[in-house]
Amino acid sequence: MSLTASININVPALPDNDVWFANAAAWTNYWTDISGNVTFDPITTTIYAASAYNPGAGVYVINLDGMNEYRLITEEMFTSLLNRLNTLNTAFETMRTELRNAGLITQAQ
Repeated sequence: MSLTASININVPALPDNDVWFANAAAWTNYWTDISGNVTFDPITTTIYAASAYNPGAGVYVINLDGMNEYRLITEEMFTSLLNRLNTLNTAFETMRTELRNAGLITQAQ
């Protein structure tokens, strides 16, 4: 896979007495409607591997006042969600570092 982009070249006007062209108009006309294609090689990035989430780690349902139910997550559920969040955060930081190292962005972490 390669990324492609169309480019247009804007060339400054050349004074009438320069040697390369008969006059500035010839220089400008030479570059009129010049376009081209450039191919960028994709950078290598780390594949994201999601941390497993344990959907079986249920919540505790408690009733304190006889009318309202409160749901509390278990430590197992909290740890599972925290691990998943940390995995996402690490993957995001790695991607930003890879993009910065490839020169596609200027800042990482």
